[in-house]
Amino acid sequence: MCLYLFLVGSNFIALASMNTIKPVSPEETVKEGTNINLTCTYDGAINNVQWYRQYQKSRPEFLLYITEYGLIHPTDSNFPAYIDKDKKRVDLQISSAAVTDSAVYYCASPEFIDHLFFCLFSSSSECKGEDSVTQTEGEIFAFEGHTVTLNCTFETSYGTSTLFWYRQDLQDFPKYMLRCFSGTTEFASESDKDRFNATIKEKSVNLEIQNLHLSDSAVYYCALRPTVTGNTKTLYKNH
Repeated sequence: MCLYLFLVGSNFIALASMNTIKPVSPEETVKEGTNINLTCTYDGAINNVQWYRQYQKSRPEFLLYITEYGLIHPTDSNFPAYIDKDKKRVDLQISSAAVTDSAVYYCASPEFIDHLFFCLFSSSSECKGEDSVTQTEGEIFAFEGHTVTLNCTFETSYGTSTLFWYRQDLQDFPKYMLRCFSGTTEFASESDKDRFNATIKEKSVNLEIQNLHLSDSAVYYCALRPTVTGNTKTLYKNH
């Protein structure tokens, strides 16, 4: 039996830099029981490369990150990873590939590193340090031209927090939208400032979308530090 492993580069660009990361091959087909390396290359100076896996109709799942010095977190990861700092290449190895390994795999360079702390946050999971992010909505229906607010609350053991919003269109990878920290909001795109807004207020960082377009229909993720998390799907209708 052949397995299909889709490797997607996040194409994240680090803030205040031109760091990029991309896969060597966008799709890999292997026989069950064999080993496979998923490879990404990057440029610029990065702190680490993160690997995620996403099954169909599920949120991205954090697998591990590896620093340029070869340090892997978590240390007990089931996936071997290797990095070549000189060639700017990073590999994720899947040993004895099984049918359950068929998924989309993301290699990502964090657009901002606050703390080297990574954990998959969702409304049903707990992480060390009592850090968590919760999004209560499932699907939201709204009319074109109206305003909608996507709610997100969080708990963190750190004194200061950086919160992120990501957007994932159908059959696409999660794309970084904005980050909030210390009363400031920074956007990945200047054009988003006209219709999107998010501000940290106590333990919430709600995303407001004004003048809704049909193209705004997507899955939106709220994240504590640069870790993809949870999901809130928004679906819009015409009048």
